[in-house]
Amino acid sequence: MWRNTVLRDFADWLRDRNERLEARRQAGFYGLDLYSLHRSMQEVITYLETVDQEAAARARHRYSCFDHASADDDGQAYGFAAAFCAGQSCEQQAVDQLVEIQRNALDYARRGRTSRRG
Repeated sequence: MWRNTVLRDFADWLRDRNERLEARRQAGFYGLDLYSLHRSMQEVITYLETVDQEAAARARHRYSCFDHASADDDGQAYGFAAAFCAGQSCEQQAVDQLVEIQRNALDYARRGRTSRRG
C-alpha cells in the first residue's frame, strides 16, 4: 500500500497543504495497514502496554472485533469484505481506538515515552 504512487502523492500534497495552515485547520490521514493488520494491532497494544495498561486492555477488546479475520490472510479478505459491505465492519472500533490514543498522546509523551522507538 505504501508503495502506491497515488498515496505517496496524496501524502506529499497533504504535507504541503498543512504547512500553509494553522495547526487547528490541518488535516491528517489515519488508518490500519490491512496488509499487516494483525501486526499493526499488536504494535499498538505493545506500545500501550508500556504507557497505559488499562488502555492496552481497551485496545485488545476493540481489536477483538477483527478476530474473524484470518491471520494467514492478514486482513486482505477483511478489507475486501468491509469495502463491499459483505461482512462485519470493525471501523467504529478502530476509530475509537485511534481517537483514544490521539487524545492521550500528550500525556504519554509527558511520561517520557512516545510512539517512536529507539
